[in-house]
Amino acid sequence: MQNLEPAGRWPYGPAGPVTGDPDRGLVFLGAGGAVIVFDSFLNKISEFSFPRVVEHLCFDSGKLYAADSGGIVIINTENPEKPVSVAEHAIRVEEIAVSKGIAYILSNCALHVLNVSDPANIVAEGTLEIPLNSDDECLGDWEVFAYGSYLYIIGYDSFIIADLADSVRPVIISSYPSGGYDLSLSGNFAYIANDSLDILDISDPTSPSLVSSHVINTNRYDSALKVQVSGDFAYVGCTWDGFRAIDISDPENPFDIGIYPTYSALDVYQAGNFAYFTTWGGGLYGLDISDATLGIYNFKDTDDIWISGNYACTLQDYGNKLQIINISDPDNIHDLGNLVLQGGDYVRLAGSYVCVVDKWEAVIRIIDISDPNNPVQTGLYENDYLSETEENDIFLYKKHLYFSTIGHGIQIVDISDPADPKDAGRFTEPSSGIRVSRDYAYAVHDNSIRIIDVSDPASPRQTGLYQVSGSVSGFELSGNRLCVYGPDEFQIIDISDPHNLVKTASEKTDFLIKSADISGNKVYCQVASHYSRLMVYDISDAANPAEIRSYNIPESFGKWARMRVNGDLACLANIYGLMIIDVSVPRTHQRINPFDTPDRITGVAVSDGYVYAVDGLYRSEGPGVKGIRIIDISDPTHPREACFYGFNYYNELFEVVRVVGNYLYGTSYDGLEILDISNPLRPLKKGFLKLPGHVQSHDIQISGTNMYLVNWGHVEIIDISKPSEPVFLNSISDINHFSVNGNLALMACDSEFEIIDITNAEKTVLGSFRGTDEIISVSYSDYVYVVTSQNQKEEYDNNGKNGENEGYDDSEEIFFFRIFDVSDLEHLSEIGEYRLTDFELINMDPTRVGITVSGKHVYLLGEKKGLRVLDISDPANPFEVLTYDTPGEVYDLELSGNYLHIADGDGGFITLKTISASENNDSGGGSSCFISTAIDNQ
Repeated sequence: MQNLEPAGRWPYGPAGPVTGDPDRGLVFLGAGGAVIVFDSFLNKISEFSFPRVVEHLCFDSGKLYAADSGGIVIINTENPEKPVSVAEHAIRVEEIAVSKGIAYILSNCALHVLNVSDPANIVAEGTLEIPLNSDDECLGDWEVFAYGSYLYIIGYDSFIIADLADSVRPVIISSYPSGGYDLSLSGNFAYIANDSLDILDISDPTSPSLVSSHVINTNRYDSALKVQVSGDFAYVGCTWDGFRAIDISDPENPFDIGIYPTYSALDVYQAGNFAYFTTWGGGLYGLDISDATLGIYNFKDTDDIWISGNYACTLQDYGNKLQIINISDPDNIHDLGNLVLQGGDYVRLAGSYVCVVDKWEAVIRIIDISDPNNPVQTGLYENDYLSETEENDIFLYKKHLYFSTIGHGIQIVDISDPADPKDAGRFTEPSSGIRVSRDYAYAVHDNSIRIIDVSDPASPRQTGLYQVSGSVSGFELSGNRLCVYGPDEFQIIDISDPHNLVKTASEKTDFLIKSADISGNKVYCQVASHYSRLMVYDISDAANPAEIRSYNIPESFGKWARMRVNGDLACLANIYGLMIIDVSVPRTHQRINPFDTPDRITGVAVSDGYVYAVDGLYRSEGPGVKGIRIIDISDPTHPREACFYGFNYYNELFEVVRVVGNYLYGTSYDGLEILDISNPLRPLKKGFLKLPGHVQSHDIQISGTNMYLVNWGHVEIIDISKPSEPVFLNSISDINHFSVNGNLALMACDSEFEIIDITNAEKTVLGSFRGTDEIISVSYSDYVYVVTSQNQKEEYDNNGKNGENEGYDDSEEIFFFRIFDVSDLEHLSEIGEYRLTDFELINMDPTRVGITVSGKHVYLLGEKKGLRVLDISDPANPFEVLTYDTPGEVYDLELSGNYLHIADGDGGFITLKTISASENNDSGGGSSCFISTAIDNQ
């Protein structure tokens, strides 16, 4: 008999609930299995290990209440550097509020009242049944709030008010036939977050009434998820926009005043001049809200922007409106006039004229803004080549507009008579991107810059070609200097002598440069790092560019924004609006340095006392760091993060990892990535193999010098004998599951598996078995081990019941663990079977089911209840030894000696110790795999 006991835990998971103690300036965050304590600037003070995954937090009278479906832990925070558990109470918690020592808990369609004033003697005072409307489910997404003399309960379709005259026996006195996701209370008003922000008058709690409903209005479908009210402002966490500030000084007429775009805000907490919110995928953010505009000037969609002098021109409403903005005073930026258009993609401004390029109609609209309060279209220019232009291909200089296309060169348009624009000349050589200064145009060709004399627009001619060292992503011009940028470097080119361009400065970054611009002696780089960032460099000493400013900017702005600079102003514009940063003054409207938390830990590999844990798989393209957490387990009872390897590019994000020797192999969306981990504290990128299409691998197996990458329907076979230069060998198609065992491999699809010889090109089939159940996981060693699924109705039909399935849900599946004898490959036979009762898949995803074989035991993962262990000492009679319910959900595990190292999803990373350790040593060191194991460790 085998048993497991906890050995160590690295409990961190995605950021979830956030609350605080405003009197002491403390912030509390639930992140996986950790409760973390911060000061108001998000400097970490301490942490507390919660036994499961923290789902709810609330604070009352010096005590913090952390809860989940397993119960409540009461934490004394009197000394924030050493929070201490003072009580635990087992109760299913779907939501909790605590006021004056009384806890109100929503659980199983009822409100439970606990007296927690004495944590050593928690008393259940009673329950209150909650009436549900037809659209409401049983309290899973409900919220409860104690405010004044009343208790407020909100669900998606219900808002209920209960009288707390007797605090332990609340009495429902009213309900309102609409609800939401969250609620905040202030004065005589309730603020409800749903598809809009609803404001209800609750001055008469027996008869709440709607005052106004403020639509959360963007170009996307958006909803308010969380709301906190302070003074005249409501701070709202949204599904798409992230974080909004809404002026509610007049409850009948609320209006947006600021937005901090990011991805879904899961929880919001506000205290004093700071607001805090957590986001989907990980991360706690803090904002200084002393200026409630949050640094976003205008949160209407902005498709393009151009700046010149005191004005910025933007295209809004999908290019159907031109807006003129006065930016002469950074403290008083304001709209001037606007003009409704019939469409537009790019806007350019010079002097008193604006040109708007409409690619769809292949026209340029010429607009007079000599009166910026009353812009007027004066002319129209048509050219089919305009449909092929891109953002950097348009430039307006004095009385001429230049546009370039790769296939047609550069077209020069004379707009000196704006009512009658005319073709002035054409340069026919391939060019992309164009900027003009004095009598010369500069255009990109491959990684070179063409210098073109345009003093006679009718006869432009190339006078030089400057070869740029490195690749060119784009360039901008200011005075006598070009700022040319590539993926990780910008260069400054002196063009004061157009016949002799000279590089005067360059600077490499550690991040991907998405755009760059130059103004005076400052270079602005918009980069993709762990967070989107605006970096400002001083190049007055050309030999030594120096970073002088760095601004964390909202991920959604940084991801898609077009950046323009003018003097000390940097403007970022996209569908979320216009963000303006004045770099001449100390940073304002900036978020406090965010505290990053892991996403779900979904993969592990173990080598030489370190665990390599996959973090960020479920972040999609949201905020937060994605990469490999390297955890020191030299003392398994006290794992600690030793290093982090972050990804600069989303496509690098690993799905599966495997370690062999000094190398870590990981699959990304583009292919196979290889890291040198000979120094675990400094992983280095070693090799890469591009694979066709998007890789969606759910397994890596290695045998000898070959890697087998299971990639949704086929297996890629790769030679990794030289890790710096992996070589694609061939591919096997029509496979859902795969397991390699020396020179043989098992391939499974639907209800059939085959054993093949992988040493020959023909992949000769040596044996096969066809069953009736769907195969969802396999492992091949001395025996073949298979997990299968079957619909319950099918089971009845297969047993001759002919549809007599009364009492069964046709959609419900049952699962079996099966063992096959493969000693005679020509006659494969099933010799053992065990029905897996109460087997629930993680995220309904059968690819997460895994089989790890070690000695006389099998470990099954991929189900919600944790880790299941089966005894296979008698293959004909496998039986279940135990089920170990981990704090999160077991996504991956690796055996190492007497320890099981587990990727526990939201629960972080945990280590379990096997009690009957001698049995685990029988297999010669164990094995590891994401989906199926028993790998030949040659």
